[in-house]
Amino acid sequence: MELSCSSALTTWRTSTAPTINNASEWYIPSIAQLYAAAGGCYGVAAVSGYPGVDKIDALNAAFDKAISMKAAEAFTTHTGAGYYVYTSCLNKQTATGPGPCLVQINKDGTTIKPKEHDAKAAQGVIRPMLTIIK
Repeated sequence: MELSCSSALTTWRTSTAPTINNASEWYIPSIAQLYAAAGGCYGVAAVSGYPGVDKIDALNAAFDKAISMKAAEAFTTHTGAGYYVYTSCLNKQTATGPGPCLVQINKDGTTIKPKEHDAKAAQGVIRPMLTIIK
């Protein structure tokens, strides 16, 4: 699974290389980076030791426009309790071994929760990011 995921990400990164000046390559964000990005899109109160993040209207508008143009989709496509968006971080669960850290986000962004989840059967998505440097 790990090799397959790594190979798929490498293939995807190559085919979607950014052509923007002053931009990083695509990467899988850390738990803090993903929490800040989702929080900036929707706004989120402090939770689980993470600070609150104010909604950034320009980021929310750009994200909504990209979704409406079908250039992007919401952070998740699942309704209900939310969906797991995996990060590049691992936690140290002693009972089951290391597992991926994730952020649980529901479709409308009203719930954004960082989690140290280690269930082997949990399914989720990866949302690659890039950084644009001013």
